[in-house]
Amino acid sequence: MGLLGSVVSPAPLPDITLITKFDINICLAVLTLRLVWQFVIVLSLVNREAGNLHWEMLCSRLWLQTPSGPRDDQPRLCLWWWVLLLVVLYILKEMFLDISSLWVGLLPFFAEPAGYAFDTVVGSPSGLAVLVALGILSP
Repeated sequence: MGLLGSVVSPAPLPDITLITKFDINICLAVLTLRLVWQFVIVLSLVNREAGNLHWEMLCSRLWLQTPSGPRDDQPRLCLWWWVLLLVVLYILKEMFLDISSLWVGLLPFFAEPAGYAFDTVVGSPSGLAVLVALGILSP
């Protein structure tokens, strides 16, 4: 997995200063292939250990249990509604709310300094060099 992320993924990139959206899509495709490969490995290991891939066995092996209450430790299906509620709230926040302007309006010291926006940093060659040096991006 490490070789796919640090060697194969950035291999088609010509130069760190000339990255295009197409190159980024190639890197994302390779990273997606890594996840698919990891899924195949997990399924093959579980099949080898347990001998089958029935849903009940997968749930027990991969710790996919129903959430339980804190007091009685009994499984409760109604606790899944909290997950659904949080997912819906997150989607609504991402679609309709601009949290950054709310934070800056209430607490002005949370304002982003000029020239330090992520797209500005990634858009400059020196910013890309810093991200590569920190190991956030691969060359």
